[in-house]
Parts: sequence; C-alpha cells; structure tokens
Amino acid sequence: MDEEGSLKKPGGGTKAVLASYAALGLIFVLSFFNTIRLMIVTWATRDDSSHGFLIPFLSLYFIYAERRKLRTVPVRPCIAGGLMLMSAGALMLRMGDMNGTPVMEILSFVIVIYGLVLTLFGTSLMKALALPLSYLLLMAPVLDIGSEKMSHPFQLVTAKMAALALNLLNIPVLRAGTIIELPNISLEVAPACSGLNYLLSIIAIAVPLAYFTQKTRTRKKLLVVSAFFVGIVANWVRVLLISLWTYYGGKAVHGPMHIFQGVFVSVIGFVFLFELAWLLNRIPVRRGEARKEPPSVGNPIAASEAGRTRRALAFSLVFLLCFDFYAYAARVAPVPLKKPLASIPLSIGNWRFEDYTADYSPEGYAFDSALARTYRNNSTGRRVFLFIGYFKKQDRDKKLITYKIQKYFEKARTIEVETADGPLRIDRTVVKNGPVEEPALFWFDLSGRIAANRYGAKLITSLQGLLQGRTCGAFVAISGDEGASRDAKDVFRDEKDFFSALVPVLNGYLPGKDRGLREKAL
Repeated sequence: MDEEGSLKKPGGGTKAVLASYAALGLIFVLSFFNTIRLMIVTWATRDDSSHGFLIPFLSLYFIYAERRKLRTVPVRPCIAGGLMLMSAGALMLRMGDMNGTPVMEILSFVIVIYGLVLTLFGTSLMKALALPLSYLLLMAPVLDIGSEKMSHPFQLVTAKMAALALNLLNIPVLRAGTIIELPNISLEVAPACSGLNYLLSIIAIAVPLAYFTQKTRTRKKLLVVSAFFVGIVANWVRVLLISLWTYYGGKAVHGPMHIFQGVFVSVIGFVFLFELAWLLNRIPVRRGEARKEPPSVGNPIAASEAGRTRRALAFSLVFLLCFDFYAYAARVAPVPLKKPLASIPLSIGNWRFEDYTADYSPEGYAFDSALARTYRNNSTGRRVFLFIGYFKKQDRDKKLITYKIQKYFEKARTIEVETADGPLRIDRTVVKNGPVEEPALFWFDLSGRIAANRYGAKLITSLQGLLQGRTCGAFVAISGDEGASRDAKDVFRDEKDFFSALVPVLNGYLPGKDRGLREKAL
C-alpha cells in the first residue's frame, strides 16, 4: 500500500475477519445476556422507558446514514484505551448486579460497546460515531440516579406554574409548596408528577427528528435543547388540565380513561417538537450553513495496522471470555444470620418486650428473615416499634434500597448517636403514614458496617461483593409512639436511647465484618 493509502484487507482474508467479528459479537451478547433481558423488561414495563426499543435501531441507522463519511476515517486500533473502558464497564456491571442497580448494568453495556469500538477502530472512528454511540445512553433510565433530589425543584415549579395559570383563569387557588388547594379538592404534585421521568422519551425522539428534518448543526442542536423545555412545559399543561378537570367536578384525578397520566407529557411534547421542527424548516438556510458531504473514498486501513487489528480482535475476545469466567467463578453466596431474629432478647437495656404489633415496616419486601416488635420503657412507660428485615444476599430481585423506601428518605438527615461501640451515623426522618407523621430512625447493617446514606450502602454492598463474595444486609428501623401530646424531640430521644441499647445486641445476630468466608454455608 502506498503512502496515500488504498484498501487492504486486514488479517489476510475477509472471511477470517468476518468470522472473528461474528465470534466477538456472539460472546458479547452472551456476556450481557441478563443485561439485555433487563433492558427489554424495563422498556416493556415502564411507560417512561418504552422509547428504549427504538434506540438501538435508530443508532444503527445513524451509522448507515453516515457510511460515506465513515469510509474516510482512518482505522487505528487503540488497545490500551479500549481495554480500560471495557474494564470500567465490566466493573460497573458487577457492581450494578451486586447492589441491585439496573441503571449501572445498562450503562455498563453501553460503556463496553464504547470500549470495543475504541479497541478495534481507534479514536478517530469513535469520534466520527459520537452521535450513534451517545444516543445509546438513552436506553438507560439515567434520570433514576439522584431523581429524589432532582424531582423536588421540578415539583415546585410545576405547582407554581399551574397555580399561576389557574389565577389567570380566575379560579380560586392556594398553593403551599407542592400542594395546590382548590375549593373542592387538594392536589399534590408528587415526585412521579414532576415530569422528570418523561424528559428522556422526548429527547429520544428529538434527536432523530433533528437529524432527519434540520439542515444545519445549529438547528439540530436547538431542536434537541428545546426538547428539555418542551417536556417541562408539557407537564405544566398536564397538571393544569388535571386541576381544571377536578375543579369542574371530574371524579378520577387523571381524567377519563387516565388520559392525564404521565405519558400525556410525552404525547404533548411530541406535538410541540414536530411543530417546532416545522417552524425551523420554514426559515431559509443561509449560504454556507448547509452541511457538506465528504467525498467517498476507500476505507484507509493501513497495512501497518493490519497486525494491530488482529491483536485488537484477540484482546477483545480474550477480555470478554475472562470476564465471563470471572462472573461465573465469583458468584455471591448467601450469608445466614448468626442466630434467628426471633431469639432477640425480650428485654433490651431499660426496654421490655410488649407485643408484636409494630406498625413500622416497609411494604412490598420479601425479606429472608424479618422481625417486628414493640418495646416499652420500664421507667417512663413510653413505647418504640422495632423492625428488622434481612437478606442473605442482595441481587436484582432482592435488594434493600428501592423505591419502596423512598418515603423514608424524603425528610431524612444523618445524625450521630453515641453507643458502646462509639459514635455511629444513622438517619433521622419523619415518615408520613396517612394523616400521621411518625418520627423514626433507620439504617442499613451490611456485614457489621452501618450505613445511613443510601449511596454509601450501595457502594459498601458492591465492595463487599467484589472483595468478600457477600452482599448480605439488613434494614433496621425504630419508630416512636408519638401520641397526641408528645413532642417529636422527645420521641427521637427515646428512639436514640433504644438504638444505643440495641446495637450491641444485634452484633450477636447479624453477620459481622469479622465473619470468615467459609462460614457462608447455605
């Protein structure tokens, strides 16, 4: 091949190359089989993720549409950088599987694809594929990460805009935070009504719409950025329509046949986007703005890179095979309790067992072991409710931290409590159960490591799974008997007193960090 470059077949034959790529693709699918199944289930069961079915096909079409440009990009495999990306993706997959975080698993799938592209084709082609590769990120519900903090500002703004619109329509309304008070009903803009979840669906449609309908990069970017604001405004319209519907006597809050459900945001958003795309196309394109297509030439794979391409394929195959072997060999084993929870003493410090009617337990959990009890203080006569739930191991189906305990975190703040083992950090919160707000303490016990922060708990679970082969954990909660005249500070004081007495007792029941791996028998 001369210095200008003409097409040469790497590896000594098209059939051998195609067979290698086919083998690599098959091993990749097998490596991520469970993740692919998880993605399909997520797309099929969540309205705000149903766009995921379109993403892989649209991404492939973007590549096909840019085939002329891609033929001009030199292929120079980057083995070191690609293996680093694949290693990061593999680590995320293991951690996501161990701590039960589907978003991490799906993102790991995308990151490993990035790593394979970089390994096999190099940085130049990876940059040329920036759009289709970046678009794959929309397969994952990435807004689930930190959504509990992100959603509140959106809830407030939505409630404010709905109240403002109602005032303009001369409808009497009073807003208190995220509560919209109408003469005949009170409506709350809940986290699920923030509109945040459906932003990804609108953006996922905005990207191909901009690609196919707009002639300049500036207009493409403008349409995609506009999708964010369109989604927010569409949710304001939805909440306003719900308010009007209920004010004028509508019975079902979400309208007839639930037409005002969250998917309404996507439908209205799509209409707005198509209208905006039409308006942008009505504006004439100035000379020089239109994108020029590159000339079509042969794909310049240098002869000196043929050997590197073969090595890149071999490294990729070996990496995926090694990862599959590690994932099989390093499976997490269940860790039983030291002693049954039912044998926890009926007398703990200055507190004595009263009955089993504890009313503070998360709903929807199928713990491997659980205990709910009421204890009464011998001196004051006041009560606390204890709940302990334990998983022998955590995985995608059995995990401590899910949306089911979201209400415990909404008003939580971390505090430090003195115990015989020294100061420990746990969460103090107020949980709303119907009209009653219950002060409570809660924490996670992960093989003797107490964690209050949910992200710290997930990180500890992942590290223990990777390094010790265990992901067991317990959710422990103490709520107080507030009563009609008691101050919340007094309730928290009782709970902290019981917590200080309970911690050394639990050390004899929950697995500790000093527990040997050989004791993990089923």
